[in-house]
Amino acid sequence: MKQSVVYIGIDVAKAHLDVAWQEQSRRFANDKCGQVALIKWLKQSAFPVQLICEASGGYEQALVESLEHTDITASVVQANRVRQYARAAGILAKTDKVDARGACGLWSSDATKTNTTALP
Repeated sequence: MKQSVVYIGIDVAKAHLDVAWQEQSRRFANDKCGQVALIKWLKQSAFPVQLICEASGGYEQALVESLEHTDITASVVQANRVRQYARAAGILAKTDKVDARGACGLWSSDATKTNTTALP
């Protein structure tokens, strides 16, 4: 039996993480407390979770490291790939929430899974 995976997009900035999960959007601080709160929120899922993070000049590293001791996996994708996907989907607005949703949609479309870096 194939197990479903929940794809969650994250736009990473220096100060915060914008997270898109299904129809929900939330913002967490990009620090230890925010990462703990994010992980707690994600563990509410009844299915395995796959985070899709934009590469953000290294600002994503603390988040990825905080996930090392959890059962949550993360993939880092190039920011321009997320933007190109959003444009192709007809989404012309450029906000952190839109980028988080774009990251989620990009991964769940299966088209780009070969050009990512999977992280523990």
